[in-house]
Amino acid sequence: MKHYGSLFAETEYSSKSHNLQAGVLFNSEKGLNLSLQGSYLKSEASFDPILMPQAPAEVTNDIAASDYDYSAVNQYSDISYEWFTLSLGLEYKLSPQVSLTADANYYDLTDNQPYVYGAESGSFYVIRTGFRISY
Repeated sequence: MKHYGSLFAETEYSSKSHNLQAGVLFNSEKGLNLSLQGSYLKSEASFDPILMPQAPAEVTNDIAASDYDYSAVNQYSDISYEWFTLSLGLEYKLSPQVSLTADANYYDLTDNQPYVYGAESGSFYVIRTGFRISY
């Protein structure tokens, strides 16, 4: 039995991520505290194209070598997305130990390359109120 060996190729994977965050906090002496925070994230990652070597003629003459098309394999794993958040917080002291709180958050995800899990773009809001008890 004759062994023909194997063919393989190596590829590089690169990723880039940029993150920007900012926040402002305001504390008044009258017991009112306000906060505003935001962040923006942009991430990209990709494989270089897969360049498979050609099978030698002795292999293709003796056996029917599979001729797969690898030209788009690298694009399947590419990612490109943006993530944006914005938060607004309010705290009002009712007493030295008890505060009333209210928070509103906005989240937005934009998926620019929806391959693996499908398009995951979307946004949502979260609004919370409550009491903070300090002891």
